[in-house]
Amino acid sequence: LATWHPDTRQHLTAQALTAAARDSNWLGLTIIFSRMESEHGVVEFKARYQEQGRIGVLHEQSNFERLDGRWRYKDGLLNPPKIGPNQACPCGQLKQGRVKKYKHCCAKR
Repeated sequence: LATWHPDTRQHLTAQALTAAARDSNWLGLTIIFSRMESEHGVVEFKARYQEQGRIGVLHEQSNFERLDGRWRYKDGLLNPPKIGPNQACPCGQLKQGRVKKYKHCCAKR
């Protein structure tokens, strides 16, 4: 609960988070890309879980903001659009002053 941004947390409670997590078994996490700037960050990930005997995947592009020196989850986009191989990589890594193409950067992971 402490990792959520105050603007996003609203009526969320520790009890609600605990109840939601009680029925889930997290199986794995894959970070697709991350980009952190001084006060804002983005992380795209896929998390595999098992719930009521079924396997699922949570795919999200999450936005974070640094408050009082700590990163807080602000909001996210579920199932973000697929990145084309020739598009600029969302991590923002540069090569010769230009953002690398996705296929030559995070797609290789």
